Amino acid sequence: MNLKTIGCAKDDELLSFSSGNEDLDKYLREYALINDRNGYGKTFLLYDNDELVGFFTICSASIKFEDFPKRKNLPKYPIPAVRIARLAIRKDKQSQGYGRELLKQALIRVLCISQKIGVRLVIVDAKETSASFYEHYGFERLKDDALTYYLLIETLQNAL
Repeated sequence: MNLKTIGCAKDDELLSFSSGNEDLDKYLREYALINDRNGYGKTFLLYDNDELVGFFTICSASIKFEDFPKRKNLPKYPIPAVRIARLAIRKDKQSQGYGRELLKQALIRVLCISQKIGVRLVIVDAKETSASFYEHYGFERLKDDALTYYLLIETLQNAL
């Protein structure tokens, strides 16, 4: 398996990508490359035997101090974060370990970023269908009624 930036992708492989989630597929087809070029998010593609099997996008983010449940020893201003904005696996390749590999690659990049700039946590806005996936890897809900999850950088450093 190898990871490439979106700029290396062929148009036909982006157009034919189908994860079963039209919002994610549309993002990859129509917005990922533009957002990458304009600095809104960086998209990485996972290939296995030269076949596109999935992608993720990361970008900068912040969480309001008031919205974070673990406020001890934190300054009372927005908490810097990196967001895993999109993560998808091609439908016929799901449940084969590619999601775990994509998440691992995204978290490695977040950890590298955290060594260069101030970042306290990684966040992800899960779908109902992916919430248990993130919980399995130690992500916690930011609020009880929302699907935003977080993982502290310290937890990530200890895990990797």
